[in-house]
Parts: sequence; C-alpha cells; structure tokens
Amino acid sequence: MLRKLEGTVASWYKGMPHLPENFRKWLADNIWWLVLIGVILSLFVVIPTFGVLLFGGAVLTSVYGAQSAYNGGVFVWALFALMFVVADLVLSALAIAPLKTYRKLGWSLLFLVVLLNVLSTVLTFVANFSFGGLLSGLIGAAIGGYFLFEIRSYFGVVAARPVQPAAPAEAKKP
Repeated sequence: MLRKLEGTVASWYKGMPHLPENFRKWLADNIWWLVLIGVILSLFVVIPTFGVLLFGGAVLTSVYGAQSAYNGGVFVWALFALMFVVADLVLSALAIAPLKTYRKLGWSLLFLVVLLNVLSTVLTFVANFSFGGLLSGLIGAAIGGYFLFEIRSYFGVVAARPVQPAAPAEAKKP
C-alpha cells in the first residue's frame, strides 16, 4: 500500500521543476545528518513538553478533580499531539543509518514522517478548526515532500552482491 501511495505522490511531483543536479546530490549525501540535527532539536522540545504536560495534568487534577482535568480536551489533545511528535522523532531516528548508506528504507521512513505530519495536521484541524494551521501544515508537508521526492532516485534498493559460482568439482578418476 505504501508503494502505491508513493507512486501516486511521485506522479504529483513529476511535472514540477527540478532542483539542480548538484544540489540534489548534495542533499542526498547530507540528508542523514540534517535528519540527525532535527532529531536532536526535537528532543529539546519533547522532553520539556512532556514534563510540562505531566505538571499541568497534576495541577488540573488537584484543582478541578481528575474527571475535569482529563475531560477538558486541551490536555488530551496536547498529549495526542505529543504522541505524533514522538512518532515523528522515532521514525526520523530510525531513518538515519539507512540514509547514510543510501538505502530505500531510510527514504521510506522519511516518507512515512511526511505522511504522519499530514495526518497530524488534519487531525489538529478537526480538533481546533484552525484554517491557518491546516494551510501551513499542508504547505510544509508539500515542500518537504518536494525535497524528498527530488532525492528519491538516490535511494534505490541496494543490489545484492553477485554470487560467484563454486568451482566445478573435479571428476573422480577411476
């Protein structure tokens, strides 16, 4: 299913103007450390946010009671959004090693990150009815997808080493 979706999205970007070849090569060569920087910066967001949410949940529970704190919606949606960020972080971290060796798996994991961001954007819109958030999220995913599909050709399936046939056994002499 992912390959079919990948083919569909690739057809959307097919008619777009392409980046210069030397920039696409540079991006393909360096995408792994760009993702690594993104993972490290995301950790600086996720860890404090998790702490703030736990503290906020404790305060809401102590002031308004457990039922009110968790049914308030804001707390639940914030945890939901944090789960998307953590999933994004994990998939990105898993993509680093395959990207370094130009394996398709690394590119596919980044494609999943883009799809996850689109899903997160749509669900956030459903929760908040923020048209600005929806528009900016979809534009960001489209730009990220554009750069991702520009380097797609560098991340093909690694061909297996050719197996050398064994030396023919010498015929036994009677």
